[in-house]
Amino acid sequence: LSYCWGPIESDDGSPLPVIGGVPLPASLAFLSDLVTLNLSNTAVTGSFSEGPMRALLRGAKGLVSLDVSYDPWVVSAASGRRLNGVLQKGSITGTLPADLSSLLPSLQLVTAAGNVISGALPDSWSSFSNLNVLDLSRNTLN
Repeated sequence: LSYCWGPIESDDGSPLPVIGGVPLPASLAFLSDLVTLNLSNTAVTGSFSEGPMRALLRGAKGLVSLDVSYDPWVVSAASGRRLNGVLQKGSITGTLPADLSSLLPSLQLVTAAGNVISGALPDSWSSFSNLNVLDLSRNTLN
């Protein structure tokens, strides 16, 4: 798959976020008409506030639904492995970007439950006029 999706590093040499060990295609950053991005239970790695994941969010101007949640029970059941053999947390790290509401004003759903996101919910997120669902449970937010 990495051959089909292109290089495993971004143009600046930083590693791309990966899904279960397979890099996300850098071309996702150019999908300006992308409406739904569902990477739930894939153990995608990265940070909302920097690097390739940030580029993906910046490029998808019309994004309405973003799901990067992680539930070890679902992954365990789907993979047929015992729960103790499955990651207990997803791999989205860092803080929530303060400018996400201006980057993606059409967002209606953000689900990032079960990751390692820290810090506080930015005050600027109160300006999301279309946001109906926000699930940041099972993270380490203040």
